[in-house]
Amino acid sequence: MTFFAANELALCCVLFSMLVTMCQIRAQLIWNSNLAMRKHVIRILMMVPLYSFQCYLGLSLKDTSIFFDTLRECYEAVVIYSFLGLIIGYLGGERHVVYVMENKASEYVHHPYLLSICLGGKSKLGDEFFMFTKLGTLQYVIVKPITALLTFVLNGINMYGEEGNPFRLDRGYIYIVAINTISQALAIYCLLHFYHVMSKELEPLDFIPKALVLKAVIFFTYWQAISIRLLYSLGLFPSTVYVRRCSSSSSSSSSSSSS
Repeated sequence: MTFFAANELALCCVLFSMLVTMCQIRAQLIWNSNLAMRKHVIRILMMVPLYSFQCYLGLSLKDTSIFFDTLRECYEAVVIYSFLGLIIGYLGGERHVVYVMENKASEYVHHPYLLSICLGGKSKLGDEFFMFTKLGTLQYVIVKPITALLTFVLNGINMYGEEGNPFRLDRGYIYIVAINTISQALAIYCLLHFYHVMSKELEPLDFIPKALVLKAVIFFTYWQAISIRLLYSLGLFPSTVYVRRCSSSSSSSSSSSSS
């Protein structure tokens, strides 16, 4: 398949994803009367066309793909926080969630040993634990735009180091990845901990499949990019066929013109 054929196929997939998403959003606007939940559902649904459009732009405009990747990752932060907002809206709002937590049989929630070193040994159920999960998720929404801005700045001064060997210690890529990974892991941990406490109340929502799909999309796209860059830096990926074809065709055309 030529590059132009692949580009046209990608455009068709983008348009199809937009059409399906618009139909789902229309259904939410018509049938979902819960405003607190509806806005978060729409934000999560918008992840599909935004991801597909970002991939298409990255394929068409290769030199600027880093900017589209960074903007997509910023929206991932919005999606994670919207997922928490969706759960809170389903449970009846923040005050009701705090009230339910305060009436749980256990008074405290304990963190795993390694995390307890940074987060403390336990959190009291109620307002303290609710604010912990909310702020723990919200911090990712704040950290991600900051690291995105740093990515633009470092790339502008040729210190980001995504090309070649991106894991050099004198380049910013490895540090940006480390910060984003820690921040993302904390946000996911807060969501899972929140579900562990409120699992009985969330049972009708069928939380597990929805959470697995959401986290799979976010984690797989994030770690897929990092893994591919690592393998490419180790020389395990050959040069693209398209580049080889272009170089060979240009060389053949130049030789024919010279002859």
